Amino acid sequence: MSERNLTGWMGKMKSLNDICNRDVVCVKKIESLSHAAQLMREHHVGELIVTERVDDKAVPIGILTDRDIVIEVLAKDIEPISVSLEDVMSRFLETADESDTVDEVIDKMFRAGVRRIPIVNPKVGLVGIVRIEDLIQSMANQLTNMARILYKEQLQEKKFRD
Repeated sequence: MSERNLTGWMGKMKSLNDICNRDVVCVKKIESLSHAAQLMREHHVGELIVTERVDDKAVPIGILTDRDIVIEVLAKDIEPISVSLEDVMSRFLETADESDTVDEVIDKMFRAGVRRIPIVNPKVGLVGIVRIEDLIQSMANQLTNMARILYKEQLQEKKFRD
């Protein structure tokens, strides 16, 4: 299977709008790292999207993950109080357009080596986020439904043969 068609074997998936999580926790880059960690804990998320207001739209400019905090601060034995969110956040943010297909989002994740992608709408800014877990759950549901089809077919076949 080629890298360009990582999901083609699954056939048509749900739309990005069906999978996208619209409850995104956002912060400004001037927030403290401590406040960011508290928000992650409070909202039970592993990432915060760093946004700026541009023309009355929330525009994603970065992302802070729990892993960023561990790798860039705690593992280096840096005092968290001395570090700002802006110092730790990832600035090279891969985003997807709301009109992108699920296949396109998976390809973007693969190329960028990321597990999360903010979803944007050019007219309104940030609209959601897709996590690899969301995509896996959607695929798992599809596989479960396909297994049910096979089981139902086997039951019908047995019924007609008996």
